[in-house]
Amino acid sequence: LPTWECTDIDGTLSLWDPGSVAASAPSKRKQNKRRNQRPTEETPERKKQRLEKNKEAARMYRGKQKEHIQTLKDRIAKLTEENNGIREEIKALKQQEPPWQR
Repeated sequence: LPTWECTDIDGTLSLWDPGSVAASAPSKRKQNKRRNQRPTEETPERKKQRLEKNKEAARMYRGKQKEHIQTLKDRIAKLTEENNGIREEIKALKQQEPPWQR
């Protein structure tokens, strides 16, 4: 096997001998080989199951999304009401005579 020149991250030049690679290298090669293989064809039954599962997940997501939006709308209404009450209180306090002028 040939020896290759490699530049490390810090810019130093080193020689790499593929024959001296550690024992973990074959497992990496096997992983890469598996990753590069094409997935097996999906059977119509499995496709139907996957689509049904996806449909159910989408339905649940939309339900949770609607619930969350309603919670936010309720919170907006509550905070708006609270804000209006505080504004009225401020308005009333501004109309009162200051205690030091009594």
